[in-house]
Amino acid sequence: MKKFEPVVAEVYHQTHEQWVEGFLRDVHPESEIAIWEAIAFAYQEFTNTRSLNLDAKREAFGLLLVRSSGDEDQTLASANLHHLSRADAKEVLRHYSAAPQPILYEKR
Repeated sequence: MKKFEPVVAEVYHQTHEQWVEGFLRDVHPESEIAIWEAIAFAYQEFTNTRSLNLDAKREAFGLLLVRSSGDEDQTLASANLHHLSRADAKEVLRHYSAAPQPILYEKR
C-alpha cells in the first residue's frame, strides 16, 4: 500500500488507517490491492509526462476507477470529459492493463 498511497493522494484523500480498514472489509484484499496498484501505475505513467491541473488529474483518476471494473470501450462510452480530450482519455486507459474486476465487499 505504501507504493500507491502517495501516488493517488492528491486525488483520493485517505489516511493509511482508512486504506487498511477498507482492505480489511474486502472479500479478497490481495486482488483489491493489485487493482489499486494498477490504477496507481497507470495514473503515474499518464500524469508524469504531462502538465495537468488538479481537475484534469481527478478526471484521469476517475476514468481509471471506472476502468478497473469494466473494459476500455465501456469506460470511454460512459466518460463525461470536461478536462481531458478523448485522446487523453484513451491514453490514460492505455496504461491500465489489468483485467476488469468488480469490487466486492463483505458485510461484517
